[in-house]
Amino acid sequence: MKSKYTYILAFFLFTLSSLAFVNTIKVNTTLHNDASTIESVATVTTDKADYAPGEYVIITGTGWEPGERVDFTFEETPKPETCVNTHDIFTIADANGNIYNDGFLIKINHLGVAFVLTATGQTSGSTAITYFTDANSALSLSNPSSANYGSNVVFSATLTQQGGGASAGTPIQGRNISFSLNGVLLGSAVTNSLGVATFNWVVNQSVGNYNGSSGLKAAFAGDPQNNPYAGSNKTNNFEILASTCTPPSIGTNPTTQTITYGDADPTYTVTASGNGLNYQWQYNTIAAPAVWNNVGANSNSYTVPSPSVSFSGRTYKVVITGTCGSVTSTSVSLTVNKANSSISVNPVGQLTYNANPQGPDAVTKSGSSGIVTYSYLGVLGTSYAASATKPTNAGNYQVTATLAADANYNGALSAPSAFNISKADAVVTVNGYTGTYDAATHGATGSASGVDAGSAALG
Repeated sequence: MKSKYTYILAFFLFTLSSLAFVNTIKVNTTLHNDASTIESVATVTTDKADYAPGEYVIITGTGWEPGERVDFTFEETPKPETCVNTHDIFTIADANGNIYNDGFLIKINHLGVAFVLTATGQTSGSTAITYFTDANSALSLSNPSSANYGSNVVFSATLTQQGGGASAGTPIQGRNISFSLNGVLLGSAVTNSLGVATFNWVVNQSVGNYNGSSGLKAAFAGDPQNNPYAGSNKTNNFEILASTCTPPSIGTNPTTQTITYGDADPTYTVTASGNGLNYQWQYNTIAAPAVWNNVGANSNSYTVPSPSVSFSGRTYKVVITGTCGSVTSTSVSLTVNKANSSISVNPVGQLTYNANPQGPDAVTKSGSSGIVTYSYLGVLGTSYAASATKPTNAGNYQVTATLAADANYNGALSAPSAFNISKADAVVTVNGYTGTYDAATHGATGSASGVDAGSAALG
């Protein structure tokens, strides 16, 4: 015997992902007392899955009770801080049970918001749900369909704004894109001005096919707190093939270089084997040992150009990348020692006492640009302690010159250079008397220089 009442319950499961929103519908039907009569399922939908600010959301639906009021409520995720009022609106179903409303405006503060729209019939009690977003993101992924184990592959993902209006397709710059395979994170890259994030990977997972959810995945987590965009992701199938090439291997590592400033430029060399080798030389410094700086061209050797003594302590290595792998050489040092300087005193001719300090004060030098100082000393019985001041009195002397070191050259000391200050000749002048004899006593007059003041006067 059949029951008087037949109850029909329909369940619809809808999933709202934080990474991609789909314009779907969820419906609850009403219960009916007459098993022979089943009303139409109530639906609600929007004309777009994503909107830009300034656009109106057009809401339509079918299967509602003719003439009933259908209320619309909007749940926002995340809810903008500036959005304090509800957006609840309603419409009246027409004679065919169809609904229409175009009064919900997407505003600028809705950027990055995901909406859940719930429609509720006030007479039938039916409910229906749909979803849409404002300025959602879209992510595309470009990659080879397969690669050999150990090879280098390049993946690129492009992040753009999704939705209607002029902003649709606009690149989203400065966002972090993560790349994973079979759920294992490979690394990440940041989108450039074109919205493109490029990632290089040396294939190191097991040989096989990675399809569906286990495939190669690029993902943008979204940033609802910073010029918000909802997250998005893209997954492609990817196959890892058995290796068919020889990974790079180093035969001879570069060796430590020690030179003297001014010598021929030092050269580091490495020998390696493998397929498709590329070389990148690098160096660090004592001040920043963790920072490696790229130098040189793509070559198995690198010549350090005109290194100064300040290069001492640098460490050099080379990263060799092949078709199916990479290897790094040992790190070796560079030492640049200071070069030697030379200096000699330019001799002077015979000096004669003139009551002023005298002595050589010119040199011939090479190397250092440092200052030159002099030291004068009495020799061969002449008493004159070593001094930077030239001697005055007659006697025998020697001078040495010292050249100070600079950044790239050692200092130098000249050989002693002898010089002599001879005595000056005494000069005596006598002036006689000329006159007529007058029986008186007359004498001569005169002067003398270069003699002791105590000598007897002429008279």
